[in-house]
Amino acid sequence: MEIYKNKKLDFICIIEARMNSSRLPGKVLKKFCNTNILEIITNRLNRVKFIKSFVISTSSNYKDKKIIKFCQDKKIKYFIGSEHDVLKRTLETSLEYKPNVIIRLTGDNPFVDKDIMEYMIKYFSANYKNLDYLCNNGFGNFKKRKVPPGIDIQMYKMSSFLKMSDIIYKIKKNKKYLEHPPLYFYSKGKDIFKIKNIELPIKYKVSQFRSVTVDRIVDFKKIKKFYSYFKKKNNVYFSLKNLEEYFDKMD
Repeated sequence: MEIYKNKKLDFICIIEARMNSSRLPGKVLKKFCNTNILEIITNRLNRVKFIKSFVISTSSNYKDKKIIKFCQDKKIKYFIGSEHDVLKRTLETSLEYKPNVIIRLTGDNPFVDKDIMEYMIKYFSANYKNLDYLCNNGFGNFKKRKVPPGIDIQMYKMSSFLKMSDIIYKIKKNKKYLEHPPLYFYSKGKDIFKIKNIELPIKYKVSQFRSVTVDRIVDFKKIKKFYSYFKKKNNVYFSLKNLEEYFDKMD
């Protein structure tokens, strides 16, 4: 890994992961093709330039000891925090590593696109003074998405995250923000923070948005099928463009 040329900025990826998923328990470590989702994410992040490090942010639930064991075996940084207050867990993880910019990833989106992430890091660096939050997911609006579900990347300043956290903890009905912290940036916080849904260069765009997020068993079977396809072709670090070509071929 390599820190961006602007040495003043440290980008750190925080991967939210736990075993106790309601729809597909244990999915982040569920074996397929001699690997698992967390291993795919971390292997891909090891190829991304401009990030200082990454850390898996998991919970104190006893079931998540398997995630901790995985991290220890693979020598991956991890942090243990609240199970249900994701904001608190992510905040405490951030304070442990003190980056300038947090890149948020989740354990149900394994196929991080290296080129798209690097492009977004460069954009954030170039516009650091005039930006608090950057995403490619359309602020949760499917029609405004720049990538299919599962290729989501969100990044935000540490200082802005601290400010947002203070605001959220003062709100009475704040449960949805405790479970999905960045939601505040582009909902109630859109007039407080400088936010942007990035416009990607045409070389990163695809014509159809086929989801590659892993939420249910049907999703798991789908990713197992196309991951096996790319593995046979010795291309486990396939890009979003490669995925589009695969789906077009299978149609």
